[in-house]
Amino acid sequence: MGALILIALCFGLLTRKSFRESSVNLESCGDAQVSLSEFNDPVVSEAIDIKKYFNNDIDDYDELFGKSDLIVAGKVEGKREVYNQALKTGFRIHNIIKDESSVNLPETIYVFEPSLFYFDTYEVGSGYNLMLDDTEYILFLKHLEVPKGYKYKNDEAITFVPVSTYFSKYALNDNRKEEVFHPDESLTYKDVKNRGILAEKQDIVDTYNTIKDQIHVK
Repeated sequence: MGALILIALCFGLLTRKSFRESSVNLESCGDAQVSLSEFNDPVVSEAIDIKKYFNNDIDDYDELFGKSDLIVAGKVEGKREVYNQALKTGFRIHNIIKDESSVNLPETIYVFEPSLFYFDTYEVGSGYNLMLDDTEYILFLKHLEVPKGYKYKNDEAITFVPVSTYFSKYALNDNRKEEVFHPDESLTYKDVKNRGILAEKQDIVDTYNTIKDQIHVK
């Protein structure tokens, strides 16, 4: 029972919706002020080890590839549902690069994106910048860990989380180099929506750019 409670607490990914709107349209959120966070919600941080769910200690493409249950290319499809500290986003698959998910994949899966809009603020979870509706991405995903014997309900079996908040999402046909996000900048969502990540540390940005280059030559 205790393990199931932890699953329910994990960002509300499986069960608990927040008190905000049930869905969000990114086009209406352009003026939201950007706020970077490291999952400091006291309920989550006390109950769950965040490192169990996201691995940000990744150095290159081969390591990221090895840690992924599913690697797919495609685009956002449908509404984005609002959960506590995450958006649940439909993602239509155009190409499967790796599949060790142990499920029969439909054309559209779901991805929990660990960032969201809260009133007039864009809360960015550990560097993750939300996918745009009109852009094709390659995603590096894994199943949300559940206790042994737990049975998936509804669409949980085809719902995934990024392997890493920093290194799991890359826009295809985009050769731009990412730059460091400076916390003293007063930026809105429309200023940063095209960035791959929002990171304050140069080494994280360098690793992201390196993996992005490696993806483009694969």
